[in-house]
Order: sequence, then structure tokens, then C-alpha cells
Amino acid sequence: MRHSLTVILGLAVLAFALIGSGVSLQVSPQHPPVCSCSRQADSLYLIQTFFPATNGPAWAVDVPGGEIPWNTGAPLDQWVGVVLNAQGCVQELNLEMRDLSGAIPSDIGQLCALKKLILSNNALGGGIPASIGDLELLEQLWLINTGLGGPIPPEIGNLKMLFDLRLSDNQLSGNIPDELGNCDGLFRL
Repeated sequence: MRHSLTVILGLAVLAFALIGSGVSLQVSPQHPPVCSCSRQADSLYLIQTFFPATNGPAWAVDVPGGEIPWNTGAPLDQWVGVVLNAQGCVQELNLEMRDLSGAIPSDIGQLCALKKLILSNNALGGGIPASIGDLELLEQLWLINTGLGGPIPPEIGNLKMLFDLRLSDNQLSGNIPDELGNCDGLFRL
């Protein structure tokens, strides 16, 4: 106990000495960003915005014997490709090869609890929305072979938790933004 107190006091003295010398200290949080999500808000967003923007009525769900349309009448936790966290918010959206078309909504960042967004192998047009940078908990982003064009938004550098980014087989243009270097954990690009 005495040793711990000595170490703590020593660190405090060092911090005050550094601050007094004009050196600034930056403490990076060890916890992920806070997300104020709600199951109701996420449900409404998926039904009222995401579903129509990506031609939801044409989405396919594979079942034995063929495909059926997406069932928006079912509870959110029963939707194919949707995984909820303990608070009931959308944590994963995996709609790979589901016949999505249209565009990723510009306000996709409203799904703040999202950790995994997989929309690969669909016919989405438009670009990657800047609000993707609002998904601060996002760890995996797969937009392979979606038909997306335009530049990679610099806001993608806000995704500090991102470790897996896949954007191949699209019509993206421009340079890779320098801000992507802010994604310290990124190991797959």
C-alpha cells in the first residue's frame, strides 16, 4: 500500500512539473465513446429511413425453399442481419447479398451503437456518407462490391475503434484521406 502511494505521489509531482514547464498532457480515455441510443430510435430509423433508402421491399431473405421479403412487422431482434446490444440498440447490421439498392442514407451515423456494418455485394450507388464518421464504436466496415463512388470521406478518421475496413471493387475516387491514419487499430484495409 505504501509503495502504491509513493508511486501515485511521484506521478502527481511529475505531472505538476510538466504542466509548470508548459508541456501539455493529454490523457486518452481507456473506455469507448458513450452512445445515447435507444431501441425505439434505432427501430424507427431502420424502418423510416434505411429500409426505404435501400429499396427495402426488394430485400431478399434466404429460407429453405427460396427467398421471402423482409419482415418489418417482426420485432427488431428477429430481423435477419440485425443484432442488438444489451440496451436493445442496433449493434450489427449485416445485409451482405440481400439485394439492397439505392444509397446508404446520409444520416447513417444515427445508429451510434453500431459496431459492425456489412453491406457488401449489393447494388448501392452514391457515395460513402460523411456521417459514417459519427459511428464512433464501429469496428468493422465492409462495403465491398457495392457500386459506391466518389471520395472516401475524411470523417472516416473519427472511427478510433475501426480495425477492419474493406472498400474494394467500387468506383471510389481520389486519394485515401490522411485522417485514416487516426484509426490506430486498423489492421485490415
